[in-house]
Amino acid sequence: MKCIQGTVVHGAGEGRRIGYPTANLDTDSHDIATGIYAGHTNLHGTDIQLPTAVVARPFNDGVRIEAHILDWEEDIYETAITICLVEKVREWHDFDTTEELQDQISQDIRVIRSRLKQAE
Repeated sequence: MKCIQGTVVHGAGEGRRIGYPTANLDTDSHDIATGIYAGHTNLHGTDIQLPTAVVARPFNDGVRIEAHILDWEEDIYETAITICLVEKVREWHDFDTTEELQDQISQDIRVIRSRLKQAE
């Protein structure tokens, strides 16, 4: 299992705007293939593993890591977190409309919840 550590930084707010806020990770870890992953996030140095949809998307010359922590709404900007990737769910690709993206994210979250449950 690959784990990535970093600090949550402000992004463009696109995830929040479409109903799926993400924690944008400032990290030196760029050796992750682009795609959508099932994972867990550890916050505030606790042992709590929160189920997470992880997006590794193309960004400049590397990869940007964004985490949509399922069932979580607390502000965690400037917080150090660890994200562990459990399983790749699908490849990364762009969508033509916001509605198509929202539908795909909804499907991804269902798959991620199922796969994380199976991995327990």
